[in-house]
Amino acid sequence: MYELQADLVVKRHHTITLAEVTYMEEQIDAWTEELPEMKEFILPGGSKTSANLQYARALARTSERVCVLYADESGEVKSDSLKYLNRLSDYLFVMARYANLLEGVADVKSKPARSRRRPKK
Repeated sequence: MYELQADLVVKRHHTITLAEVTYMEEQIDAWTEELPEMKEFILPGGSKTSANLQYARALARTSERVCVLYADESGEVKSDSLKYLNRLSDYLFVMARYANLLEGVADVKSKPARSRRRPKK
C-alpha cells in the first residue's frame, strides 16, 4: 500500500506493475478454490477479522473511484496502479471470506427481500 501511495503521488515513482496484479489474481483463485460456492449475496461480517477486511474492501473501492476520477481529469495516474486498485477490493473480499473459513465462522448471507418485509398489523 505504501508503494501504491507513492506511485499515485510521486511523478517518477513506479513500483506497482502487472506482476502485483497477477499475484493478487492468483491468490484470489487459490482461496476461491477452497471456499464454498457463493449462492447468495455475502454481507460484511462473520469473524472480526472478516468484518475488518470487508471494511478495508469498502475503503479500497472508494479509493479506486477517486483515483479513476482523478485519472480522467489529469491523466497522471498510471494504468497499473488503477488495475491494482481494481483487483484489491476483490482480493480483500475473498480474503475476508477465507478468514471466516479459517476461523470456522459462516459468511453472513443476505436474506431474500420477502423475508425482510414487516408483518402486516
